[in-house]
Amino acid sequence: MQQLFDVIRHNPLWNGIDHSDFERMSPCLETITKRFSKGDDILRSGDPLRHIGLILSGGVRVIKEGIDGNVLILAELGAPELFGEVFACAGVAHSPVTVQASEASEILFMNYRRIISTCSSACGFHGRMVENMLVILAKKTMLLNQKIDILSAAKKLL
Repeated sequence: MQQLFDVIRHNPLWNGIDHSDFERMSPCLETITKRFSKGDDILRSGDPLRHIGLILSGGVRVIKEGIDGNVLILAELGAPELFGEVFACAGVAHSPVTVQASEASEILFMNYRRIISTCSSACGFHGRMVENMLVILAKKTMLLNQKIDILSAAKKLL
């Protein structure tokens, strides 16, 4: 568990949470670790969203397949980044994107409902995790707004 925590503690979801807290939270979050080979689909467009993923090693590519068959790469992610949290927390039932391993990868999956809802024990560290998730989502929203500003400015130049 210590080796696993040494990787995930570098993700903002775990800010203010120590190793002993992680050990107690792991069963509550229904964590499971899986390995994928390069090119494997980790999550397919249309799959139900029940978990978010945290990359422990390797890398993933988030892609959107168009009706015309074109593939758009939305993001290239590596350890210890998250994927699926925006859609999961927004209540999207089925993934609108495909996530593929861009290299041999190990992913920690966590039940997102268990992250955003405090458990019956009302653990302080669980509340901290909810706060951390809000910060992550807010920063991603700000980044998307910056991208919109850049694209709007570029469009005016054309």
